Amino acid sequence: MKIVALNLNHKASLRAIKPRLVEGIEKFHPDVLTLNEYVHGDTRAALLDAMAHIGLIHVLFSERLNENNQVLIASRTPLTIGDLLGPDTADKGGESNFLHVMLPHVGMEIVGVRAPAYKTSGELRIYWQGLIEIVRSSKQRRILFVGDLNADPDRGRSVGALALTGLRSDGWTVPSPSGPWSHVSGSRIDHAIAAPSLSVESAEYVTEIGSVSIASKNKESAISDHAALVVQVRTSVNAL
Repeated sequence: MKIVALNLNHKASLRAIKPRLVEGIEKFHPDVLTLNEYVHGDTRAALLDAMAHIGLIHVLFSERLNENNQVLIASRTPLTIGDLLGPDTADKGGESNFLHVMLPHVGMEIVGVRAPAYKTSGELRIYWQGLIEIVRSSKQRRILFVGDLNADPDRGRSVGALALTGLRSDGWTVPSPSGPWSHVSGSRIDHAIAAPSLSVESAEYVTEIGSVSIASKNKESAISDHAALVVQVRTSVNAL
């Protein structure tokens, strides 16, 4: 099963969808799509129609709280809302940037997530303590957390980086995607966290697909400032 995760670079505002977004998504042909730094509103009807046209007919999105970003998840097979809620944070950013869904036809669960870019060490510690508690509580599930984690387990010793390396030690798969970067700054901050029961076959950062520029410093031509994170997960279910 192919999961594609993309940060839209919408900065918590109802920005216009880039014209070639759906074209790029179609070229990936994902089974599941997660969009973070997404904001829902009346102007999104055309986007949802276009995604349905390419087969992503089942769509859910997180509740927007305190004008924070949201997460959208779209799938080719039915979705239901899961029971996990985002980390409890003072500004509600942890909850708003978190969406847990069940894929009953596939027999697995996906959490779309974006770690808010908190500035203080106290806020970061609270967020990551909450997120790691949620992840560890779900170790026995067939579950994948995926999105912009604003941390790199292979570089640095930030709160988030140390938390992700700790999950690896606990038996979770946190792959190091192929490709040089996931953000135009050169950082590698978009990641997947797979439960021990899941087999991740590949993970890669994609900045261009066909003639569609996914991520570039050229804001006019690119869809975002983040590459798409493409994760291939082995599933024994033949629904996809």
